[in-house]
Amino acid sequence: MTRKKIILITAVFFIFFILISSFRYQQVNGEYSNYKVTEKNVNANETFEFLKISHTFRKAEKINKIDEMRNKVTEYRIPIELKNTTKDKLTLHPEFYRMMRGEEETETIDFIDNQTGKRILDLEPHQLLNGTVTFTFLNNGENKYEPVDLHIIGSDGVSVQKFIVKVF
Repeated sequence: MTRKKIILITAVFFIFFILISSFRYQQVNGEYSNYKVTEKNVNANETFEFLKISHTFRKAEKINKIDEMRNKVTEYRIPIELKNTTKDKLTLHPEFYRMMRGEEETETIDFIDNQTGKRILDLEPHQLLNGTVTFTFLNNGENKYEPVDLHIIGSDGVSVQKFIVKVF
């Protein structure tokens, strides 16, 4: 084979590879092409609806303490009011709720009912939950003096919603 034939065959394979890669990219990511991110700032005591649940967060209580591993930590206990606005049972998704302190983030796994002291995993139809959610940060690092905000991020499949709640 001559050098021109090798260059021609390589160029054809390269173009073919690019075309297949572009087709595959469009096939995989096509459904996300219309994604829209909406961001809304919310103050404490303000009610908003997210994923069919009405949310009201009160001002956080800040508690400095030493945890079971002898680390100095700051706990933010946020009184919450959640209401299922549908006639269906809804699952709570704690992975959507993140507390941000500067660049540092932590998430919770528990929504605690104030009356029973038990962890709530889902809300029954039209159920109102008065509870508390707790976020904990270690007090080592430059972020310990940064402002704290609660970020709630979720998607309905077409758009991404982000709520930034000023709770402290």
